[in-house]
Amino acid sequence: MREPGQPASCSSARPRTHPRVLPGTRPHHSAAHREKGFCGIAAEADWPDAWRLNRFCQHQATDQNATEALGDFQRLPSWMWRNRDVANFAEWLRSYSCENNKSAGFYGLDLYGLYGSAQAVLQYLDRTDPEAAARARFRYSCFEHFGENPQAYGLRRQLRHE
Repeated sequence: MREPGQPASCSSARPRTHPRVLPGTRPHHSAAHREKGFCGIAAEADWPDAWRLNRFCQHQATDQNATEALGDFQRLPSWMWRNRDVANFAEWLRSYSCENNKSAGFYGLDLYGLYGSAQAVLQYLDRTDPEAAARARFRYSCFEHFGENPQAYGLRRQLRHE
């Protein structure tokens, strides 16, 4: 049985598990992971940067190759994401999606890229739902006093409640 919004090629009947892998390490694209039937990779990577790579893997991008698709990964050192191993894996994921008629994705889940993620959300909402964009801007405004340091916001909130 599929969850709402889940690609048809993915089933939630048996949850898939895998060992934790660290950014920049080879095991995250080993043969063992490829054979488990995953329909996506959730990476500790900034969401907007990973979304570009995801679009490449799913044949929805204008990037000509994985190296181009990794171009937005600028905040972290290149050994973490902009490296040959990840590029090779992305090329494999792209061909796997095509050969198996599946939509295998690459998704970033890192919360430290708050401002880049918020900007991507606002750009999308500006195009698709201007009223939701206005609400989102209002809700994101709580971070404005802390500049590019969302950790300061979290610390301030914690201190207020102690």
